[in-house]
Amino acid sequence: MENKQYLINADIIRIMAIFGAIGIHIVFPFYGRWDYIGGKIWWISDIWNAFARTSIPLFIILSGYFILNNQDSITRTWQRVIGRILIPLVFWSGLYLLWDGLYLKHGLNWQDFFLCIFRGGLFHYYFLGIIASLYILSPILRFILNQAPIKLNNYLIVISLAGSLLLNFYLYLTYKVFDGNIFLYWIMFVGYFLAGGLYRRSNLKVNPKSLSLVFIIYWIFTSLAGWINLNLIQYKTPILFPAGSISPYFDHYVSPNIMIMSFCLFIFIMQANLGKIVNNRKLISLVKLLASASFGMYLIHPFIMDFMYMKFFIVVESLPLLLILKIVTTYLFSFIITIILLKIPKLNAVLGIKN
Repeated sequence: MENKQYLINADIIRIMAIFGAIGIHIVFPFYGRWDYIGGKIWWISDIWNAFARTSIPLFIILSGYFILNNQDSITRTWQRVIGRILIPLVFWSGLYLLWDGLYLKHGLNWQDFFLCIFRGGLFHYYFLGIIASLYILSPILRFILNQAPIKLNNYLIVISLAGSLLLNFYLYLTYKVFDGNIFLYWIMFVGYFLAGGLYRRSNLKVNPKSLSLVFIIYWIFTSLAGWINLNLIQYKTPILFPAGSISPYFDHYVSPNIMIMSFCLFIFIMQANLGKIVNNRKLISLVKLLASASFGMYLIHPFIMDFMYMKFFIVVESLPLLLILKIVTTYLFSFIITIILLKIPKLNAVLGIKN
């Protein structure tokens, strides 16, 4: 029973992480428009964006939770990296380059393909570069956690997280937030990975009410920070939001507010008593199905968003209707296509499935 309950908790985190990451891309066209600010749709997008910013940290913490506590050899580690990460990264980055050049009419340049791979992939695929790097480093990190005393492990995690916060703040402060490549992205996320690995070995228990309160406080703070930044854009004085950057500092996955929210949410879910779900076979089946499809949905969803917008949504003038249509079609069609691909031998390798 304990093992089943543990698995369901982890799957719920996995679903929340991937669905949250997709959700960020759905609401960004609404949230990122200062001329929409103050409207109901903008506030819905802002509040959701603030919550969903925990998605990538949650996935990395969960990866550390599992990877740093298994007994994989170096050979097995590389098999995992190639099969689960590198094949999907190369395939979907290349496919999106073709899609962007031929369907979206942005031009096709194969030099950009290799450039985008070394920079972590196109669009959201940079995340795969982070995971691949952390997987490759996992035998070394696992050895350190196994051999070092608990106090030294705690110290390592503290300085990793603190160093990540300082580095990210420096990049925003000096307008170098755009710099980076696939070989260095992992540096700012290794603290999350280590923390996940150590959490599984610990007996840490935190009051759920305290976790909820802290999470809500920083959720509100992040939402208000988004509102303040977009207001200041009108006066060309945004806070830590260099022109051309994808997101403001307080939306970044390694900002202090997002870091606190991510750890609170992870611990809260892992500590939650999900007995009612565990004892309901239909709910377990649904959670497992969504968890198994989540990674594929993450890979496929930008194609769905582009296609639906270009073919149908470009003429939709109602913001509420447009948001609802984007949510329904992106999640639904990404899920359906993923389920189909998962059932096709060999082809499902592009979703990280080992045949």
